Amino acid sequence: MTKYFHVSLKPWQIGDVIAPGGFGKATLNVADGHLSSTPDAQGAPGIAPTTAFMLMREAAIEAARRAGYPEAPSRSQCVFVTEKIEDARAFRDRFRLGAMIYEVEVSDDAPRHHGNFEVITRPTNGAPYVASFADMAISYWRDKPTDPGLVEILIGGPVTITGLADQEFSEG
Repeated sequence: MTKYFHVSLKPWQIGDVIAPGGFGKATLNVADGHLSSTPDAQGAPGIAPTTAFMLMREAAIEAARRAGYPEAPSRSQCVFVTEKIEDARAFRDRFRLGAMIYEVEVSDDAPRHHGNFEVITRPTNGAPYVASFADMAISYWRDKPTDPGLVEILIGGPVTITGLADQEFSEG
């Protein structure tokens, strides 16, 4: 078993098991129930711009995985963890204000992928962000993360909560 850190807004108890796929269920399965309250130009409900943007990014990342790295866990069917608490804090402080950081244990047999989260959340080579999607997605799967950068690990199996690592809430 290997110890990692998991950032979550959901309150977990020691011994709870987190199944893979929460991100996919909550975020990537956008359907009529997740439409924006702002109508489009024809007056029909549409997907919120921030959601549409994230979906474009995630679609590029998943297409790159399927095309070149099918053995890696999918971001939509994994549990996200970090090796270092500093990475978990950096993620929480940028994207999940108010979340807790849990220590988790993962079976050594669970498939995993180490990805540089910065590669998929920041423009590359000065290019516009959307224009960079394909290159960013390929780099996420192909290139080994290097410091500095927030390294996320995709776990293709369940993780078990073993403790609360950090409950300090950051000011945004």
